[in-house]
Amino acid sequence: MYTIEQVNEGLKKVIDYLNETKDVWNQTRKLKLYPTFYEYENIINEYPAVAKTYNANDLFYWFCDDQYDQFTDWMNENNIDDCRCYIGRTSSFYLTDIHSDDMDTVIYTLLDKTLNGLSYLDIENGKANLYESDYYSKEEILDYAQPEMEYIANDEFLQDIKKYLSDAINIADYIDDFMEHQLDYFKDYIEDRSIEADTLEYHEEQQEKAFIDKYANAIFDMTESIEGFMKETGCTLQDVRKVFNKAMETCEA
Repeated sequence: MYTIEQVNEGLKKVIDYLNETKDVWNQTRKLKLYPTFYEYENIINEYPAVAKTYNANDLFYWFCDDQYDQFTDWMNENNIDDCRCYIGRTSSFYLTDIHSDDMDTVIYTLLDKTLNGLSYLDIENGKANLYESDYYSKEEILDYAQPEMEYIANDEFLQDIKKYLSDAINIADYIDDFMEHQLDYFKDYIEDRSIEADTLEYHEEQQEKAFIDKYANAIFDMTESIEGFMKETGCTLQDVRKVFNKAMETCEA
């Protein structure tokens, strides 16, 4: 038969674990990238090819969209439930629905989820006691309470809490890591864009060079022919332009 002392030993393990993970289940978060927002123009300007090719504001919002898509893809790929609980219409959210500064309330809420509540135990100030009844003796209550006492004393309650918080812990780790290193991730993102911009600029230069190489001889020959025509006929460059424009009008027609 389990004793209240054994129950309270198991309950202490639960409370210790909840205190260790309090930043997961009792802390609000936002997905607003304020540090990156304040620095993105300065970072982009460090890469002239990127600044020339892209709009800085567009790049910042593309980055936000790409990273959010990666976040949701990561949850789907790892079978992680999106447990975010938004606060009204704000952008702030909790990762669980057990958030409270009162540990007794948190424990009761968790017991409602895992054991459908307690019938023969009371918890006050983190300590369990037998429910007092006018109809049953203390011995009878102790007997009736054994399944509940076993659930807490044998650490089943603790294991169920760990399962319940598993997805929230994974999401918290992902978000907190990203928030801490967001500027580094944005710089990597811009560096990738820089490679694209440099490659694009290189191809444009090569295309321009190829065009010049291809038609250089023809342009040279045409120039010589025009100069020879002007010497033979005594016409001016203005006359040549008139003839050329007239020919172009005929072609367009």
